[in-house]
Amino acid sequence: MLMGLFMMSRVASSSITRDATSATRIMDGRQLQGNLAIPTIGKPEHVINHPNADIILCSRDSHEFKVPKIYIIDNSPILARSIRTASSPSEPDTAVHTEASLPVVRLSDGGDILSSLLSFILPMTPHLPPTTEKTMELLSAAQKYEMSLALTRIRDHVTRQDPPLIREETAFHVYSLAKEYGLRQEALQAARLTLKVPMSMEGLESKFDILSGAALYELWAYHQRVRDYLADDLTTFRIFGVVPRINFRCVRLTSSDVPTWLDDYIESVARNPALFNLSEFHMALVRHAAPCGGLDRRPRSCPTCASISSKVIDTFWTTFTSFFQRSIEGAEADFKLQLDRETQPRGHLNNSTADPFSQYLDTDDGDIIVQSSDLARFRVHKSILSMSSPFFRDMLSLPQPSDSELVDGLHVVHLSEDAEVLHSLITKLYPIPSEIPESCDKTLALLAALQKYDMTAVQSSVRAEMKSKNLLALTGTSTFRAYGIASAKGLGPEMETAARLTLDYPMTFESMGDQLSTFGGWALRDLARFRKRCRDSLVSCLESLLDSRLPPLDIWVGCYNTTDASLASWLQAHLSEHIKNLQQTFTRSLLKPSGLRAQYLAALQAHINQTSCAFCSRVHVMHGETFCVQIEKNLEKALDQVRFNLDFGQEAMHQLGTDWAL
Repeated sequence: MLMGLFMMSRVASSSITRDATSATRIMDGRQLQGNLAIPTIGKPEHVINHPNADIILCSRDSHEFKVPKIYIIDNSPILARSIRTASSPSEPDTAVHTEASLPVVRLSDGGDILSSLLSFILPMTPHLPPTTEKTMELLSAAQKYEMSLALTRIRDHVTRQDPPLIREETAFHVYSLAKEYGLRQEALQAARLTLKVPMSMEGLESKFDILSGAALYELWAYHQRVRDYLADDLTTFRIFGVVPRINFRCVRLTSSDVPTWLDDYIESVARNPALFNLSEFHMALVRHAAPCGGLDRRPRSCPTCASISSKVIDTFWTTFTSFFQRSIEGAEADFKLQLDRETQPRGHLNNSTADPFSQYLDTDDGDIIVQSSDLARFRVHKSILSMSSPFFRDMLSLPQPSDSELVDGLHVVHLSEDAEVLHSLITKLYPIPSEIPESCDKTLALLAALQKYDMTAVQSSVRAEMKSKNLLALTGTSTFRAYGIASAKGLGPEMETAARLTLDYPMTFESMGDQLSTFGGWALRDLARFRKRCRDSLVSCLESLLDSRLPPLDIWVGCYNTTDASLASWLQAHLSEHIKNLQQTFTRSLLKPSGLRAQYLAALQAHINQTSCAFCSRVHVMHGETFCVQIEKNLEKALDQVRFNLDFGQEAMHQLGTDWAL
C-alpha cells in the first residue's frame, strides 16, 4: 500500500481540484420543472434532481444525480447490487452536498457520461455526448453496468447520427477507442471500414498518433485474412461463376469467357479490398471500352462492352457484392473470436503454483523484504536501498502504514518487476558477483527498473556491461522489438540504438509482424519520421557525389565510354540507382554505408567486362580503396547527423506513468 501511494504521488504532477457546487434546478422524469441548470465548465449539461428520488448516484467528479432507484435496478444488475448495499453517509462529506435521508452510490464515471447514460433509462429525452471519445465512453459505461436495453438504445441513436459516428474518416480512431473500451461491435464495424484504406506505412503514418502498434498489427492481420479469403473465393467466382460472363462478344476474353478487363478488376479487389466500389468498376469499364491512345496492337475500343445494359451491370454488381460480403464474413470469424476474448472480463492471476517464500537472494540480517511480481521475496537492507536510490530513500523515510504486510516481522514492499529482473538489480547493489539477464527483453526491463528507482550510477554500470558484451547487437525483427520495448520503458539511448539498427531492414507490416504489438503509436510515428530523415540525408549526400568537379568523384572523369567531360556513366547510373531505391523508404532497407563497396565493385566489374575500359581499371587500382573508404565515411556522417527525437510526448509520459504506478 505504501509503495502504491508513494508512486501515485510521484507520477501525479498536480492534484485535481474538484468543484463541488451542484445545480439546483429540478428536472422531472416526464417534464422539466423550471429551467435546466446552466452548463458550466466541468459540469454535465443535465443535472438530474427527480422529485421522487430515493437514491443518489455520485459521479467521480462529485456531481449528484437524484433518481428513483427502480429505474436503475430494472436496467442494471450490476448497479442493483450496489444499491442494495448502499447506505447514507455516516459523516458529512464536505466535497459533496447530499440529503442525509438518501443513500449514495459512488460511481467511477464522469458527470457528463452519467448524465447521458441516465437519459437513456429514465423517461426523458435522451442525449448523446458531443464528441466521439465521449460517445464511446458512454457505450462502455452501458456495457460495464450490463444495461443491455440502454446499450441498444444508445447504439440506435448513434446509427442515426449525421454524419455517422463510424465512417471512413474516423474508422481508425473509433477502432482504437473500441479496443480501449472493449466494444466488440464498434471495433468490428470500424475494422470493416478500414478495408477502404490500403494498409501501408506510408498511407497510415498520420494514424500513428491515434493507434497503438498492437492495434495496427491486429488490423494488418485482419486485412491479410480478408485478402487471403478474397483471393480464394474470387478466383472461384471468376473461373466458375456465371454472372462475370457479362459479354461473350468482348474483344478480349479469358479462357473462362470472362472479359479480361472484368477479370483484372475482380483480381485487383482480392489484392486490395479498397477497390471494391461501383466507381472503380465503372472506371475499369471505361478504360476498356472508350477509345484510347497507345502504340500497342490491342484494339483501341470495345463497342460491345460499351453497350452493356445497366440491368446487366446491376445484376452483376448485386451478385458480386453478395459474394464479396460472404467472403468478408468468413474472414472475420477468427477476428470475432479475438475480439470476444479481449472484451471478456479478466480474471485474477492464478499464483497457486508460485512459492511466496522463494528466495533467490537472502541476507540474514536484512531489515526489509521486497517482493517481485511473481511472488519471489528478497530480504535486503534499507540502508543499501537508500544509498543506491533516492526513490527508496524518500519512500523508506515515510511512516509505515499500520495495516502494511509483515513477513517474519519485516515490512514487505511490492514491486512490479519479476524475480529475474529484481534478482539482477539486487546483485548490482551488493559486493557480490552481479548477474545481467541474457535476453534483450529482460536487460531492457532491468534498465527500466533502475531508471524508475533513480539508480543512475547502477544504470550506467549496466549500460557499460551491455556494451562490452554487445548485448544490443540485434538483427532482423528483434531490432524492432527492442525499439518497441525501449520506447515503452522510456529508455532513450536504447531507443536510438535500436532505431538505427532497424534501418537495415524493411519497415512494413509484413516484415515487422507481431513485433508491432510492442509499439505505442507515438513510438511508431517517431521511428517512421526518423527513417525518413535518414533517407533524406542519404539522398542529399549521394546527390552531392554526382558533382564530378569535387573529390572524391573527380577521379572518375575521363572514362573512354563517357562522351563528355563528366562523371563515368556507369558510376553515375550506379549512384542514381541508389537514390531511386532510397525513395522506397519503408519497403526496402536503407542504404548501408558498409554495403556500398560490394555493390560498387559489382557495377565496376560489369562495366569493365562490357567495355574493357582501361581508364576505369587504372583508376580503381590506384584509388579504388581510398575512394570506397571516403564514400563510406560520407554516408556514415550523413546518418550520424540525423539525431533521434528523444522528446517523449504526452502519450509516452502517460504510458510511463501508468507503468510506474505500482
